[in-house]
Amino acid sequence: MATAKMALQRAEATEAPREAPVELQQARDKLTEAEKAIVAEDYMTARRLAQEAAVDAQYAEAQAQRAVAQRNRQQVESTIDALAPGGSAVTATQPPSTTPPSTMSTTPLAPAAAGGIQ
Repeated sequence: MATAKMALQRAEATEAPREAPVELQQARDKLTEAEKAIVAEDYMTARRLAQEAAVDAQYAEAQAQRAVAQRNRQQVESTIDALAPGGSAVTATQPPSTTPPSTMSTTPLAPAAAGGIQ
């Protein structure tokens, strides 16, 4: 039960209330149901619901972290686009070339004279 409460508190301290409100509410609801199951002395159900509440809270926290990371990535790309002349390699990538690199023509060296360099 303590693990579920801590996971819920951690999620609530992040962007989860804004970014994953449904998942966060599911965690809260399951924790409430777990507390009711304890009062009813249904400890197996209480344990299962507390574990589910912890997982739901962790999922909500992960969803919030993903949303923040995505916003940060978009902000970095915008900044790069604004600073890079002609666009950014991040957002304006060109397809790779299908032609093989040109081969350099080489002229074989003459064999060394007997007795070393002259």
